[in-house]
Amino acid sequence: MISTKMRFLLAVTGVVIGGCSPQASQQTYLPVPAAAHVSSPATPVVQAAIDDVGRYGESIYDMAKVNDWKQAATDLAWLKKAAELGSPFAMEKLAEYGLDENGTPGPSAEGERWLRTAVERGHRLAMVNLGTRLITGNGLTSDPKRGEQLLREAAQQGSQISMIKLGTYLLSGWGLNLDHQEGLRWLRSAGAMNADQLLELGLYLYQQSLTATTKAARGLAQEASILFQESRRQGNSIASLNLAYLLRRGEIADASCRR
Repeated sequence: MISTKMRFLLAVTGVVIGGCSPQASQQTYLPVPAAAHVSSPATPVVQAAIDDVGRYGESIYDMAKVNDWKQAATDLAWLKKAAELGSPFAMEKLAEYGLDENGTPGPSAEGERWLRTAVERGHRLAMVNLGTRLITGNGLTSDPKRGEQLLREAAQQGSQISMIKLGTYLLSGWGLNLDHQEGLRWLRSAGAMNADQLLELGLYLYQQSLTATTKAARGLAQEASILFQESRRQGNSIASLNLAYLLRRGEIADASCRR
């Protein structure tokens, strides 16, 4: 049964008609236009409700896709409707699914469109996501200059993950011009002041890769290896063990472990 809170949220956002839950056998969704229309900014209360519906759609989609892609496609309507109503959270999640789970090595036009729309709406996580993809070419055509601009903008707004990514790419020259000193400055701004903290950041990124999609996991493992390399360079022996582990699992290339 759908919760009382969710019934209220659905009433506010207008996602479904008749109080039907997404698991019900007969569902009546409002039509989703082929070219999504993004509503004008909502009030804070309504915006919070829209984001809650988006998160609800994400959770049921994640559960459904494990065993039933047909059901997952139906559940995806929740996320799409929340995105059309102006939820940057839902837009960013739709972009993630479109770019990382489309089953093809090339870019997904719909996923890219949602991601760029979320950036236009000022969603900081979407800025980091788009900037990262433009630098690495993961899911999108590479545009390192624009990607760096987005990461710097997000970092200047206080995004720690953006600082980590900027530091990682500058430290290694991956997608950006090699600048070891500036890379370290960004990592220090993110809280990595010494070899042990660099190791911790690397472990955090690797843990994120374990639950990410296949495409996203490769990039996260590579970023983790760069932090492990710098931690090793500063004298942390455990970082060397982590690099050896990634190499043995085939998650990084042998050349990426050489200094």
